Amino acid sequence: MKKPDKIICPNCNLEYRKDLKECLRCNADLSSPTKSKNEWGKKAIFFFISIILVPILIPIIGAFANRIINPHPDIAFDEILEFDRRLAALENIMGERFIEVLEELREDILFDLGSIADLELGEIIELAESGEAEAQFVLSTFYYIGTIMPKDFVLAASWAAQSAEQGNVQAQSFLGFMYVFGEGVPQNYYQATEWFRKAAEQENIFAQYLLGVMYAQGLGVPRNYFRASEWSRMAADQGYAPAQAILGNLYYSGLGVHQNYSQATEWFRKAAEQENEIAQAVLGGMYHFGLGVAQDYFQAAKWFRNAAEQGVSFAQYSLGMAYLSGHGVSQNFLQATEWLRKAAEQGYAHAQYALGVSYGAGRGLPLDYLQASKWYRKAAEQEHAPAQAILGTLYHFGLGVPQDDFLSVYWIRKAAEQGDAPAQAILGSIYKFGSNGVAQDIVQAIIWYNRAAEQGFELAIQRLEELANR
Repeated sequence: MKKPDKIICPNCNLEYRKDLKECLRCNADLSSPTKSKNEWGKKAIFFFISIILVPILIPIIGAFANRIINPHPDIAFDEILEFDRRLAALENIMGERFIEVLEELREDILFDLGSIADLELGEIIELAESGEAEAQFVLSTFYYIGTIMPKDFVLAASWAAQSAEQGNVQAQSFLGFMYVFGEGVPQNYYQATEWFRKAAEQENIFAQYLLGVMYAQGLGVPRNYFRASEWSRMAADQGYAPAQAILGNLYYSGLGVHQNYSQATEWFRKAAEQENEIAQAVLGGMYHFGLGVAQDYFQAAKWFRNAAEQGVSFAQYSLGMAYLSGHGVSQNFLQATEWLRKAAEQGYAHAQYALGVSYGAGRGLPLDYLQASKWYRKAAEQEHAPAQAILGTLYHFGLGVPQDDFLSVYWIRKAAEQGDAPAQAILGSIYKFGSNGVAQDIVQAIIWYNRAAEQGFELAIQRLEELANR
């Protein structure tokens, strides 16, 4: 027997026989033609893209806030800018970037041994055993590297300590590194800080910078941003780019110094002009938002590009967004996609989300819900709330993924619990109508509508008024 044709309510998405004129739940007129589920799915995705807005700017220490603006119907969104915490935020500087800087500095020390390293090995050992500090440091590096002498971190630390105690500044810094990494000595940030301090007091710019970081992080010493700014400034004044970038961060966030965007921008600029990729990315953000400088999208794109070409994911993402919106560059969806993909492949959640939108909207890429769902999932798994909300929508309509009510609610709830207003409103509707495998619960519906309404989300406000007038 042939199944009767179905018609879908445009308000609550319930299916009815085609001859029904009015929705039994919301009383909507069903006499006019309705859209297919796929068409409604597309509408839902564009709805999400165009309405999400988080216009809050917070300090670099907490990162630039998300911004998704829809100034023109031909542009899916204008910008989402957030400083990459792994690269820019002080609170994570002991992570990948700090270790990377330490390793770079250690390499500089290991291969800057002075003329004594040109002596015969026997002469160096003899001088070291006689107490000559420079020879002791050189012998320490030989044991550390393991080419001229057998690799032995314990002996490397022993000879470095003997040299450092005599005031050799390179040995003091090197011994600080060994305590940070726990090489040849137990890992001990306090001891590391003490040796960095001794070298810093001898005007060693690397040690001054590292001591500033130790104070900013509270590693081996109580956290003290004022001390961090003092030591960072000493190295920054000598032209050391990483210290200049740190000092810019401190001025931006008002940590240890009076907050001053102009000063922050100047220090970021000094570091950026020395090809410091982190400072270049941040300087691009300062120009984009007009913080400490006149807003200038052209300058923003220029600095984003410099950092993007050095592999900074935040800058790649920002340059992609500039191409998407035509801010500071000619609008070019192909270029936008290229830079967004570079950032997305590095795991940058906002770029993954943006790439999902590009596939889902067919801008710069063929319309492909399978690829869209792939990139939304990658962002969603990093707790990106808008991506979670849209992924839930895709599961609801079966776009790019199998239709699954459970996973639809799962992802929408995760977004709602993070404060995403559209997701909160949708979750409210799920409870209101008892859809997607969820039992009807008006109390829960009101709770979630209220949360969205508190953020000014108009649809949630309307739903609350409807419930109040029932």
